[in-house]
Amino acid sequence: MSFVLKSLANGDSSLGLSKHHPMHSHLEEIKENIQSARFNAEQQAHFLQALLVHIDLAVVVCDDTGDVIESNPAVAKLLGKAVRHCNDLAHIAPLVESCDRSLKTIANWQYGEQQDTLSIQVSVAHIQGKIRKIITLHSIRDALQNKEQQAYKRLTKVLTHEVANSITPLASIAQSCESLLPETLSFDDEEDKDDLAMALKNAGKTHRIFR
Repeated sequence: MSFVLKSLANGDSSLGLSKHHPMHSHLEEIKENIQSARFNAEQQAHFLQALLVHIDLAVVVCDDTGDVIESNPAVAKLLGKAVRHCNDLAHIAPLVESCDRSLKTIANWQYGEQQDTLSIQVSVAHIQGKIRKIITLHSIRDALQNKEQQAYKRLTKVLTHEVANSITPLASIAQSCESLLPETLSFDDEEDKDDLAMALKNAGKTHRIFR
């Protein structure tokens, strides 16, 4: 019985007891439960592996020495290179190494000609007595650009409104002057009169551009 229990503890379920042993049925039940748990754990591991491969979120898992023990293809796609150690994260590495609980921050990333703005989240987990740091990275460059464009649009709208408010009184004066311009008004050069009339007319229409 001692040898059977030791083999089970080492993950070996090949040893057993005779059918006449009083603990035979209990041992077989234990072995089935262990095999079932092992199968479920393997299935879950395969599922997580497949999930990591197919998601766009870059995920890096490293140990307490900084060695990467797991990562997905999205990491190399996002950063432009493979990551085998935390030091491969360049200026982001000190943030990861100093994190002892959790971290959420934003940092710029550049590798060669590749530039990006990354949202970084680090979580620290204790798994089977070992420290594991889970690092997730994703690009927020497009989101920041969209926010900047929206801010510029709002600013342009405000400025347009202010300019329109300033020009409207001048345009009104120009329209009044245009209506008061007498037909008998003469200039040394008749083209000057046409130019004046045209200038007043255009000035009167200027405020419509900013509506």
